[in-house]
Amino acid sequence: MSNQEDTFKRNFNAREYLHFYWPEEKLDVEDMFIMTFLHKTCSHYRNFLKGKSWLELSGGPVMDKYISASKYVKEIYHSAYTSSSIHEIQNFIDNNNGQYNWSKRFEFILKLEEEEEEMNLEQSSLDDTNLNSGNNEKYKILEMRLREKLNKNVLFCDVKNDNKCGINYNNTEEEKDTIDLLKKEDKKNLLVDILSIHSVVECISKTPEECFKLLTNALQLLKKGGLLIMTINIETNHWNNSNTLLYQAANIKTKEILDYLSAYGFYDIKYEIFTRDDNDEITNMEKTLALSCRLKEEP
Repeated sequence: MSNQEDTFKRNFNAREYLHFYWPEEKLDVEDMFIMTFLHKTCSHYRNFLKGKSWLELSGGPVMDKYISASKYVKEIYHSAYTSSSIHEIQNFIDNNNGQYNWSKRFEFILKLEEEEEEMNLEQSSLDDTNLNSGNNEKYKILEMRLREKLNKNVLFCDVKNDNKCGINYNNTEEEKDTIDLLKKEDKKNLLVDILSIHSVVECISKTPEECFKLLTNALQLLKKGGLLIMTINIETNHWNNSNTLLYQAANIKTKEILDYLSAYGFYDIKYEIFTRDDNDEITNMEKTLALSCRLKEEP
């Protein structure tokens, strides 16, 4: 374990991190950009997502990246690196007292879903009675939907592990009952149909070369023909761990990422870039690339 990794493990507090980047009382412009992109992506791939399993790789204590996906996928599996993050997500899954308040995110996604339903003149997938029960309660329908789709256990992962990111299908680093994450015939290869990665590989790398090595590790988990959904902080040199500690990050350019994905075998690459305006409320990250793409099938 490197000094930076050791420092991170010692100092990381999931709840402080959430308060810093995902405050309960508000959304910032970057939040809205990312959630809107993910909503559009899930809507575009709705037929592909149906009946599939979604793996959130090294998602930390954050669970707003798959709220939209929960409308379509069969099951969602969250993996995280620290015990603090695992505990935070487990609190939500188990609906424990004191769980983090994600209501602003659920309300935002609900608004996107309702606008989409109106635009498409389709019957809402949400129960009409519940929808008419009052604005303050509507988001709880999505909260229940997500909780039903999340696997009951949070998985341990380490993206720096060359063997498929050290995903442990016995839950955490301790031995526990095996989770039926994948179909029996797939367990040997540990491959998934949908791989979701957000602010991970660039934040634990010092150089572009190291960043792409870690991304290669992650992509071992994706089936041929699978869907990659990703956000990455571009053109930045560091990030803040919610306290005074700054961690070095790999300075990655958009073209480098797109070239890498094309060379790897991805197609149908769709992307958008968020750039913070000087007039925007501080978002902590200057520039964010959001993208989706499909991995080519075997020839």
